[in-house]
Amino acid sequence: MVDYALVLCPSTDDPLNPLAVRLADFVQCQIASSTLPLASFNQTSYAPLAYAPTAVVIETKVDSGSRAEGRVQLGLWLAAWCRRISSFGQGLSSSFPPPTIPVLLVTSEKWEINFSFDLGDRIDICLLYLKS
Repeated sequence: MVDYALVLCPSTDDPLNPLAVRLADFVQCQIASSTLPLASFNQTSYAPLAYAPTAVVIETKVDSGSRAEGRVQLGLWLAAWCRRISSFGQGLSSSFPPPTIPVLLVTSEKWEINFSFDLGDRIDICLLYLKS
């Protein structure tokens, strides 16, 4: 589990925003056609995230000594997320890898921005450090 997630909240109720309508339809279709028992777009059963695709993930730690623990938590979350997202569209003639997703690790005054890439056989992570 991570501490925070910035999510997309698509709605079919906004005809002036066709992208939001298409995204909402896609999310509902993927959940409805999933063979997995979990009725959620994400890999969590947490109700507020069921129909809200994750855009950014944030893990926070109070001191820099627990940075390694935060990295492990982010890695486990990313692996589960990539597995869940890659399950959508199985059986189609063409499949797409999960999108690149930014993940943040905040320890005390140090912010790490990580970008994950699903390379098929592994998840690669590119790091960028920011100082406050």
